[in-house]
Amino acid sequence: MLLLITWLVLGSSCSSDKVSPTSIRGTWVERSARQDTLIINREWVEVRRGKAPNASGYLVPKPGSGLFGYELKDNTLRITRVIYSSSMPAMFEYPVKLSGRQLSIPNFYELQHHFYGEEDRSSQKTLLFEKL
Repeated sequence: MLLLITWLVLGSSCSSDKVSPTSIRGTWVERSARQDTLIINREWVEVRRGKAPNASGYLVPKPGSGLFGYELKDNTLRITRVIYSSSMPAMFEYPVKLSGRQLSIPNFYELQHHFYGEEDRSSQKTLLFEKL
């Protein structure tokens, strides 16, 4: 009986929660470096990455910072830049996993998006965020 209870506890702790618009809303901080923050509301994802000096010495948001529109369907986050060129594709898809207060998602905000619907995912890594 003790073995069965242990198996059930371990199995339930490893499972993923259902990803829904309500379950992913909130503020999420990247776990390893704790420098990137995702703020997810009903319409958009705001990526906050801090600021860095540009070539002229002015402090500007780090690359990848900004607003992204999103749709959620079947554990897939469909992301689009809020401001984008008409020659750029509208959406890119990324798998998302939720386990308790942890969100796992590929690093969509540092990817190099190319024309004609292609993107360079060669250096993409999955990031783990923790809900505040």
